[in-house]
Amino acid sequence: MAEFRRILVIELLGGIGDLLMALPAVHALARRHAGARMTVLTEEPGAELLRTDPRVAEVSTSSDVRGELTRVDPDLVVSTSMHSGIPGLVAAHGCRAVTDLWRSPPAGHRISDRYLEILRAEGVIGSADPKPRVHLTADELARGREVVGKVARPVVLVRDTGMAVKRWPHFDELAEIVPVLELPAMSLRELGACFAAVAAAGGVVVGGDTGPVRLAEAMGARVVGLFGPTTADRYGYHGANLQGLPHCPHRRPLAITEQPCWWDARCPLSEDGPACMAAISVREVLGRLSEGGAGRAPVRVVASPEGDVVSEKPSPIQMQKFLGGMEYPASKDQIVEHARANGADEAVLEGLKAMPDREYDGPNAVSQAFS
Repeated sequence: MAEFRRILVIELLGGIGDLLMALPAVHALARRHAGARMTVLTEEPGAELLRTDPRVAEVSTSSDVRGELTRVDPDLVVSTSMHSGIPGLVAAHGCRAVTDLWRSPPAGHRISDRYLEILRAEGVIGSADPKPRVHLTADELARGREVVGKVARPVVLVRDTGMAVKRWPHFDELAEIVPVLELPAMSLRELGACFAAVAAAGGVVVGGDTGPVRLAEAMGARVVGLFGPTTADRYGYHGANLQGLPHCPHRRPLAITEQPCWWDARCPLSEDGPACMAAISVREVLGRLSEGGAGRAPVRVVASPEGDVVSEKPSPIQMQKFLGGMEYPASKDQIVEHARANGADEAVLEGLKAMPDREYDGPNAVSQAFS
């Protein structure tokens, strides 16, 4: 596998969600080419999510792709964006490039996984964590905890999706049944910090195919995704996904913008709005909310010498015995696998699995999440 010194990732599809779907590829490139300088060319407001990412040296929001190619002078370019002549500009630069991450996509293949598959086939990445990870500062995370407070297992509803065709019409009905945590208007980074606090409290974020829900997933929160015009197979989260009208004859999974409903939410099947979104019932969402419960570490039930039933949970110190040699930062899944390889028992493994699904920067962060 070739080594590169300067890598430029071009992600100019315009959406927060688009950037977050590309983030596992950015991190896989940075992990494989640890000595390279990583520049990401993208757009606001998503760009702010990368500005404290330890694997990204620079975030550019310039609209001059040609100028950025000259300035950065990359020896590897990876681009998710095919518009505005970008592939031609990259080809003219003459460096190693992977500019078509949308090539021949299977209809049932998650987009972010497809990106990783193509980059692996191109020989520019190795192993990769398929989930997005957003890095915030300790101060930001602390402020998020202050906003969320001490609410146990909070439920947050992301009502707006930016496009009417993706909006679920039953949020009000759900909110009458389930107490929800209402968050004030805030920046993306502030929202991410609140989602991290929701994750730590064992909460759930419910919403459609939209950037803020992808941000919740990137901060380790459990999500329930509501999908209508887009398919959960391609755009779904790594949590629980619900698909409305899975056999809609007008859905085009590989050409969503050509669907008759896409731009103005005029549904051929209903005068009242997207029938696919309306078809997802409150009962189905409640069923998903009840799955998985809290994010608290489970306990092992044993009998005391006196015959009383007590709970015994491994301490962080006991757990850390199985994490010797762990390289950080690391994802929850990587930590669990490392502990398993070192002979951790089921109580330790279950405790690690119950931690928020995010990236950890060291042993202290793991111990705090495990406690």
